[in-house]
Amino acid sequence: MKEVSPKIPILSVFFFDQFAFAVILPLFAHVILRSIHEIVPRSTSLENKFFILGTLLAVFAVFQFLGTPLLQKIAALKGEKKTLVLTLSCLSLGSFFTAWSLYTANIYLLFISRAITGFFTANKSICLESLKTTWKPLQNHLKALTTIEGISFTIAVLLGGFFSDASISHHFFISLPLWVTFVYCLLNLLAILLSGGKTKILSKKYTSFSYLVPFKALLSPSIIHFFLILSWITMLQFNSAFLIEKFNASLLHITFSYVIVGVLWTVSSRMTYSYLSKQRNLKPLLSVGFFLLFVCMLICFFSFNFIFYLIFLFLASILSAVLWPSSLTAIQDLSRKNTQKFHQPLKSLALFIGPLVVMFLMYRNSNYLHLFTSSSALLGFFMIFVFLKPQKKAVKT
Repeated sequence: MKEVSPKIPILSVFFFDQFAFAVILPLFAHVILRSIHEIVPRSTSLENKFFILGTLLAVFAVFQFLGTPLLQKIAALKGEKKTLVLTLSCLSLGSFFTAWSLYTANIYLLFISRAITGFFTANKSICLESLKTTWKPLQNHLKALTTIEGISFTIAVLLGGFFSDASISHHFFISLPLWVTFVYCLLNLLAILLSGGKTKILSKKYTSFSYLVPFKALLSPSIIHFFLILSWITMLQFNSAFLIEKFNASLLHITFSYVIVGVLWTVSSRMTYSYLSKQRNLKPLLSVGFFLLFVCMLICFFSFNFIFYLIFLFLASILSAVLWPSSLTAIQDLSRKNTQKFHQPLKSLALFIGPLVVMFLMYRNSNYLHLFTSSSALLGFFMIFVFLKPQKKAVKT
């Protein structure tokens, strides 16, 4: 049987990592808050529905936080190919359980499936380490990788929203996007198994990884990026819930909002990487960007109609796309360390805290989502002045 070039499967797995995260964004709030197929009884109070939604999102993050360092250690000891075979096998099982739980309206199985998929979602960091051997230096290819993530997000939310909407076609049903995700995961597993070359042992730095890394990062400039994650990703996770509660938006309208966000993110992040290659003093960009993000999210709190809200959601998407690579670059330049080591666990920590807080806020008033996200952006703005010092220009000789 013909072997596949190892770089292609690795990029496909990298694509899948963002795809699996985004495909549920337009879907879960729609299923739970509207009691689709009675997966949550219609008699369930709004408070309990938000509790279920927030816990469902937080469970994924907790198990991702627990699983990532262990899987990175396995990758360091056994190599990326064997580790990816393990993670994709278990993610296939988790994707199957997620699809089956929606198909059979089994909320308990849905929680189990999110725990499984969360624990074995460490593929992005493994893929980036693997790509360092083929894309040298990897820093020069970050624009391409960000574009892959943006395209993956856009396709995933489009598939997640449209393929689950029976009003568009009688061939579509609520669990169809998750069945597609399951099949795509199996194809990635097959591609990794058929990929050529021996399994590569990754950097031994992963063997020294501990669960304290993200907490230590909160006492460093990395806290700037933490508040960006807490602000923007939490807004993405609960955008569909807000649209349902505030505007009674249809699944089609929810999907539309996510698709535009994905397109704007992809274009803006590509342009940002072009700018970063020429600019090293990022404090002015970060301070202005965080403040404008705070303003946009605060205005969303006062949104009075659907179009008004979407305008500032899209502006927030552009600002977040600019701030995401800029904050990582500034932190890496300041600490002279690889930001990937702490990025994933720091993201998991934020994805755990955000849903736990927001689920108690939104059942009281859906607008409180934007008080939380705008406050997080404002805290990120203040942290810039605490941790980032203006860089001196190098003197040319």
